[in-house]
Amino acid sequence: MWKHTCQCLILLALASLPCAHPTQAAMIVKDAEEQIHLITDARDIWDLSEPGMDTVGYMCSDLDGNGRLEILVAEEGGTGLHTYTKIYEVNEAKDALIPCGRSWPDTSSEADIMMTNYVPMSVNGIDGIQWYSFTDEYRDGAEYGTANLALSLQDGTLHAKTIATTHTFYDDAGRPHVSYENAAGASISEKAYHKTLENVFAHSETTLISFPWLIYHRDTFHEWKEKSPTDIYTMLLDTYLNFSGEKEGMG
Repeated sequence: MWKHTCQCLILLALASLPCAHPTQAAMIVKDAEEQIHLITDARDIWDLSEPGMDTVGYMCSDLDGNGRLEILVAEEGGTGLHTYTKIYEVNEAKDALIPCGRSWPDTSSEADIMMTNYVPMSVNGIDGIQWYSFTDEYRDGAEYGTANLALSLQDGTLHAKTIATTHTFYDDAGRPHVSYENAAGASISEKAYHKTLENVFAHSETTLISFPWLIYHRDTFHEWKEKSPTDIYTMLLDTYLNFSGEKEGMG
């Protein structure tokens, strides 16, 4: 219920953004099939499904629209709803995968990018940078909170910026108290909190982008491990086609 509520809040905020609609803005990369063959052949580099992990997800994308595809690998686990993400991008020569860096420390909390199948993507007409909006939920004992984050892949580095946060705690009488903060950490009202996504991307064109994860849990890792290269290729290609808006093949 908690996760569903947070997703709904984002989608409600999205509805008020300029040009928001459930469609795709991405263009199909002409050599996508060849790139996904390369990604499939490099499975030993990016495959994370090892014993001890709770949930792992995979999908192919072109987050920055540069024509070089990525494999997104996300792990979710722990009692605090922690998500850890790695991205590998096809290099400029299109003959190898290279790991993408990120602009925050490895110990920092990350966006829960497997929480929803559709993600708001906002593009500013000035710099053309594509920002994808997610939530990051955490628990610390009885306390919990949510950060609304935007992610962008730029020149091989994943960047994140905080849009707004909430924090819920309980007093000695067991009554819940919720606080709201903007990106600068200043206290804001609940009404202002629900307007932050709209305000941050007020001058951007926003669309909903499909994030069609291949998700495996601890008890189904063996099914993923048993997939043939052909199966992996077909499944990854399908995730990319859904991400880019194509549902019926390359044409």
